Amino acid sequence: MGLVALICSCRPKYSPEPACVVFNDFEAVSGWRNTPGNNSQTVTWEDSHSGKFSYKIGKGQDFGYYYKNKLRDISDKKISWVKISGYCKSKSDKLQKTGILCCILDDKDVYKKWSVHFMDEFTAKKKDKWVYFEKSFDIGSVNDPGYFFSSVVCTTDSSDQAYIDDFKIEFFN
Repeated sequence: MGLVALICSCRPKYSPEPACVVFNDFEAVSGWRNTPGNNSQTVTWEDSHSGKFSYKIGKGQDFGYYYKNKLRDISDKKISWVKISGYCKSKSDKLQKTGILCCILDDKDVYKKWSVHFMDEFTAKKKDKWVYFEKSFDIGSVNDPGYFFSSVVCTTDSSDQAYIDDFKIEFFN
């Protein structure tokens, strides 16, 4: 049906290549988790950058599918930072309250570090066009192998309707 790839490999110590790449074009959501209380309309065929489906946020969909995995299951070496990229499209020229939440959680889901990257930086004055986004998340000293990395697209203003597609998470040692 679609492509969801999880490709992990060892690499030389100083290589610029990621230790692991997670990709989702939302043609399938295998390996992704649905936020409790969320309905299944987060994945939509209304618009897409590639394929037939994308991830829709806004208008009653404040959260949707999210990625969560233990750092030790991502790489056998400590993860130092994460790069998140993909494509975003909005009917508005500003997405001031829509962003990508990246966080490190312990085994009790207590936040150890978090950051939100707002989409208006990328979509300003680009109404109704697919725009590439890319952001980094420095894990720093909270890179305990037993901790989890999690990421979700979310909004605090449901009038900020947006589509996300070709979402990629790259982990670097």
